[in-house]
Amino acid sequence: MKKALDGIPAQKEKTTNGCPEDCSPARAGRAIPSTSRTYEAECIFYQKTNKYAKRQKTREVLVKCRELRADAKIRNAATKKLDSRILGIVSRDIVAAEAHCQRSCYIFYTRGETSQQKGAVSADDKDDEDIYEAAVSQSYSELFHYIRMELFGTPKDLMMTDVTSRLVASMKNFGVVQVQDSTKNHLRQRIEKEFGGFLHIIQAHNGKLLIYPDSLTVQELVRENQSLRKQLKTLSRGDAQELQTKAAKQLRADIKTKAKDINQSWPPEIESVKPDIVPESLLCFLRTLLTGSDDPDSIDSVTPIVQRLLQSFGQDIVY
Repeated sequence: MKKALDGIPAQKEKTTNGCPEDCSPARAGRAIPSTSRTYEAECIFYQKTNKYAKRQKTREVLVKCRELRADAKIRNAATKKLDSRILGIVSRDIVAAEAHCQRSCYIFYTRGETSQQKGAVSADDKDDEDIYEAAVSQSYSELFHYIRMELFGTPKDLMMTDVTSRLVASMKNFGVVQVQDSTKNHLRQRIEKEFGGFLHIIQAHNGKLLIYPDSLTVQELVRENQSLRKQLKTLSRGDAQELQTKAAKQLRADIKTKAKDINQSWPPEIESVKPDIVPESLLCFLRTLLTGSDDPDSIDSVTPIVQRLLQSFGQDIVY
């Protein structure tokens, strides 16, 4: 009896301080709903704060969800996967709740199960980073094809700035609004990796880069240089109309000087026609007009018909 009476206070104390005898503590592992208005600063997928980037020694940045599009995309992916944990998280507005995630986790979780058709870029089914990388890949393919057709078909040089502009324009056609500086800066490396020793990149006198194929010969460069020098020399003298006026005045003066002592009646008498009456400057002009040659020694090597036309036209002009 005494033993039973002594046990009554202990039983009352157990009932008062704890749960009833049939009450058990919460099961381990069951998450207790958070009453906080915002989620903790950890990845909702990885469930940790720190994560190392793939093939790198640096931690990946934890990004706060800021776009409603991301909310809808995660919800759709969780619905397809029947992921009750993520569905519980997105039952609230994750933007308002300031949910966090690593970008790689977000891309991996929301990536579609079926791959897109090769070459297609869809903003609805892919992340912005995937869209950008797809545009880079397609633009480089187009650029490399252009270089093969433009440089190897007809060997010449190209400005690196022109090649860069072509890459940027191609990426904008694929939907990229702003091309990253890193893409432009790595262009030379991509070209050298693609073509190896078949292409050479050098620095011009003004500091800009030039690209030329290995098949471009010295002989072709010399010919092009000579042609450009002649064009530059001609342009430095003035515009075409001014040159024509000067040439006409010079020819007129030479003709008057040469023919001042002859009878200029028309039609001319055969006796008064002299073979050397046509000025050398007029013969040079007519030879270039008829043959396109500007070699001063070619006047003696023209065909008989051209020689006859030179004398005929020249004498008609003089007389």
